[in-house]
Amino acid sequence: MGASFMETTKIKERMEEVGFVDVQEYICKIPIGPWPKNKHLKRVGALELVNMVDGIEGLSLRLLSKVLGMRPEDVQILLMEKTLAMKWPIRKIVVPGIIQEVIP
Repeated sequence: MGASFMETTKIKERMEEVGFVDVQEYICKIPIGPWPKNKHLKRVGALELVNMVDGIEGLSLRLLSKVLGMRPEDVQILLMEKTLAMKWPIRKIVVPGIIQEVIP
């Protein structure tokens, strides 16, 4: 489809290619949902859950319908099920995150 899900791993390299210097990169774990006990991670997780739920249709619809040949109606049903699963409070989901910053 011409796009890669791993593009975020190249952001530091691309920033340096266009002239940024002293680019710092931090790898972290990002919870999905407000399940962590740590207050900061609880908030990050709640915001990431909203981000995932709001963005899942845009990320999935073309891939599942055009590449895998699913009907758009079936994709919608699948996404509703997955969205409910992400919101289920007993699930503890963590995704890798990459943070880049340029030190002035």
